[in-house]
Amino acid sequence: MRASNETALRGFFARFLGWEHNNDDVEQAVRSAELAATHRAALVLLTETDFESIALALHRVTRGASAPFVLCDPLLGNHANGVAALAAAAGGSLCLRSWRLPLDFVATVVRARDLACDVQIIVCAEERHLAHPFLILPVPIWVPSLQTRTSELPRIVMEYALDAIAELDVPETSFTEADRQWVLEHATMTWAGIQEATLRLVALKASPILSHAAERLGMAEVSLRRWIGGRELPPILHDPELR
Repeated sequence: MRASNETALRGFFARFLGWEHNNDDVEQAVRSAELAATHRAALVLLTETDFESIALALHRVTRGASAPFVLCDPLLGNHANGVAALAAAAGGSLCLRSWRLPLDFVATVVRARDLACDVQIIVCAEERHLAHPFLILPVPIWVPSLQTRTSELPRIVMEYALDAIAELDVPETSFTEADRQWVLEHATMTWAGIQEATLRLVALKASPILSHAAERLGMAEVSLRRWIGGRELPPILHDPELR
């Protein structure tokens, strides 16, 4: 893996695992991600919430946003068939939930072990499996609860805001200290909530009218208006409806 990719991975894992006193955890996570990227191991993600959003973020930093990310879950409206899901994930990542595997899981495993298979496997499981003997090595990625990261929440929010600014290609002034305080007060229960709030606030602040913000976000204006709903957002400078 190139040095630039390793740097991005370290930054990614520091955000999710913590910046305080856990350099070994970050290095172990980078090593596990490298093994998964080269198809020498499955990447096991242990967390109590946000399975899909964290797995997707991990996929983007290891495989790239343009590569396919496929969640295989028999009870959701996506791929329920494992073999078909694996084929759809070619060149990208296949995400499985350990507690709800596809009915054709055995056949999926056979295909995934094929040396020609170019799919990164991400297996989501609960934190209670951290000491499982099958997970001694490579080290699973254990994401601690946000409720244990209170001192680091301001930095976490700011990192997501910088991601949003880069993704939308807007000025850094599109996210202010007032915006960060609003996110800290209203949207830090989950990783997905932080990401959603920062991205939408940045789009709203950088857009002259609501429809432009919705277009930047790739969502319907009515959906964005519904999200705003009764929330008391920080000052939005442009659209009078949002002040």
